[in-house]
Amino acid sequence: MSQSYYNDQSLYVARLIEGYLRSHPEAMDSFDGISKWWITRQKLYESADAVNSALSILVDNGVIEKVENECYRYAKY
Repeated sequence: MSQSYYNDQSLYVARLIEGYLRSHPEAMDSFDGISKWWITRQKLYESADAVNSALSILVDNGVIEKVENECYRYAKY
């Protein structure tokens, strides 16, 4: 397939697969395994990073506060 046919979604998925392989260089799987496990796992990691960054932003801006046991709550509470 010519590179001109690549869209943003396929490039995004290619980056997810590449990220998985960097973390698991010995990995090998079928199409179904890659689509069900590798992609899902990478999205979960990405989502966790996004949530962590979002929480940091909210704490830094005084919207939420970090309390005991690594919990967060609305700072206006």
